[in-house]
Amino acid sequence: MPALVFAFVMLLAWPIASATSPVGVWHLEQASLERTLDQLLEALLAQAPEGQKADMRAMLDDQREDLKAEMSRSIAATVEFGADGTVVFNEPDSADQHRGEWRLEGERLVVTDDDPESPDLLGKVQPDRIELTFGIDETNPDQGLLGELVWVLVPVR
Repeated sequence: MPALVFAFVMLLAWPIASATSPVGVWHLEQASLERTLDQLLEALLAQAPEGQKADMRAMLDDQREDLKAEMSRSIAATVEFGADGTVVFNEPDSADQHRGEWRLEGERLVVTDDDPESPDLLGKVQPDRIELTFGIDETNPDQGLLGELVWVLVPVR
């Protein structure tokens, strides 16, 4: 009988014990970064007045490659999730480190920092990737575009 009770308890605890942890060093996936940039540019274009869309598209198309090159520097940046619940965003071209905290709420990853103007990052941790979105304030029009963006992190190998 004790073996049966132990087996039952282990089955109940399995989902908790098997939750995937973000602990480790991650970086942005390049294809995801490019998709996110394209989404952002298309969202900006959608907000342009009808009479200005053609000019806006030409301007964005001219700047797209420069923006991709600028954003590709983010590929070299890393995000380190510590076992103690800390997170450090490292940018290789900068001495600055952005710090925050992470926690799991069930299967949802929540990443916060000290900046009250910065929305939290929300996501799901999988063994080979973390998908993050901004937890935006729906009443804040300045954050509208952020809600559409998905950032994919992959482990540094």
